[in-house]
Amino acid sequence: MLGFDAQDDIEIPPDVALEISKRIETFVTSQKRGKLGVGTTKESLSTNAAVEMINLMSSIVHLFHEAEERPTSYTTQLLRENFPAEFVASRQVECLLKLIARTGDDLLRSQFGVLLLMNVTRRVLAIVREAAASTKATPSELEKRAMEWLNEKEQEDSEESGREPSPSSATSPAPFGLTRAPSALPKPERRCMSVKFTDEAVLHGVRSASGLPLRDRGSPLLKRAPSVVVPGQQELRRIPSRRSTSVDDGDAAELFPVHTEKFYEEAQKGIDEFRDEVEGMTEELCRRARRQLHPSDTVLTIGCTHTTLSYLVQAAEEGVPLHVIILEGSPSAIEAVEALAAQLRQRQVTVDVLPDSDAFVVMSLCTKVLVSAESVLANGGMLAPVGAHMVCVAARHFAVPCLVATTTLKMSPYYPSDKLCTRLVRIARSGAQEIPWSTFGGPERVLPQPYGVSVPDGGRSFTVHAPVTEYVPPELIALYLTNETEFTPSQIHHFVRANYSDAD
Repeated sequence: MLGFDAQDDIEIPPDVALEISKRIETFVTSQKRGKLGVGTTKESLSTNAAVEMINLMSSIVHLFHEAEERPTSYTTQLLRENFPAEFVASRQVECLLKLIARTGDDLLRSQFGVLLLMNVTRRVLAIVREAAASTKATPSELEKRAMEWLNEKEQEDSEESGREPSPSSATSPAPFGLTRAPSALPKPERRCMSVKFTDEAVLHGVRSASGLPLRDRGSPLLKRAPSVVVPGQQELRRIPSRRSTSVDDGDAAELFPVHTEKFYEEAQKGIDEFRDEVEGMTEELCRRARRQLHPSDTVLTIGCTHTTLSYLVQAAEEGVPLHVIILEGSPSAIEAVEALAAQLRQRQVTVDVLPDSDAFVVMSLCTKVLVSAESVLANGGMLAPVGAHMVCVAARHFAVPCLVATTTLKMSPYYPSDKLCTRLVRIARSGAQEIPWSTFGGPERVLPQPYGVSVPDGGRSFTVHAPVTEYVPPELIALYLTNETEFTPSQIHHFVRANYSDAD
């Protein structure tokens, strides 16, 4: 469940927090039980997980937008307290960014494709930031829109209460020209209407941005404007606040003075386009197979992933007469390799299935090596299924180009801190972050339980190493084949810089 605490400064209604928590639990449970992708054969499990995650992010933007449109929302309270419209709009964008980031962190509990899910979160955050940059408005425009918005909310309150606004009530000062007495204004207790995040190291909140405690109702900086009533029309007047804030130049650069309606439209549009892109990534990658493989090629691959299967099958369907050598890729399931070989043979492709130990022997007969990647790192290296490093070393010895079939979604803004890839470092202009990383899994696949319990250790413990992925350095890779274009290892860094925001 999403964690919230009253010490943080981001606030959302409890029903919205509960709905987001339910959707997160549904995603995590479905992923752990292997239900994502059930009944679909076109896309891989990683693609289905990414699409479901993008759908969840899209629903969060929609839920947050609806919550901010309520008459009792925190945005309405800030506008009625004469906070600048520019600050209120920036607060909405900032809160949405933090909500998406926190949701992405919670989705990592599924323990599947950690870097892949982090890439999805960062791409969505970058889309939201791009939407904020494209929908900026001037302070005067924001103040005018805030006045209109408050008028609409006041009119809705009057219609719901069944009373017509009375011009005589304007004799007593009311905030922003409200024609009701201050005691009649809805003042919900913020602790009751909202729940808050717990990550203090990441979330900064409204108070730090404004430099003032928001509950200080007696502050002279929160003075109300006198009410003005036009006959036959109710109008809420706003005046720009002249509060002196303690925002420095660095924080001022992070303000998002956006036109909120256009901002949410652009954000949803960008997320929808991103989802369509992810759904067609594998198909677009396979369309390029015909021009990347030639009839005279002898292609060597190891194991069988959804990407390599789709790529080779597409090349065979387009009439490229290949000779494919498949290494078993132990300890992975041999059934997947046999299924790939059967599909290729049905399409008149010559296929040989060999054990992994024959990689060096047959490499001299090959013209290309094709492998898949679990994650592509910013330095041009990759994390691949175990055995890929051995094949790449043999290919380099015989000067055989090693091609990596992958999608751009797997390109991550992390690089290994050492040759063993025990830690991953995020590229950043300042304050690079490190996360521990392990390429080892459980020993059950290489040492089944019956054998493990029957081995006498003589009172001494022993360690079983069962690597599931391994790091392949960039110097062993010739080219990355992606859904957009072909990348050399040195170009991955530029792609990552262009698609991920340094602030995320």
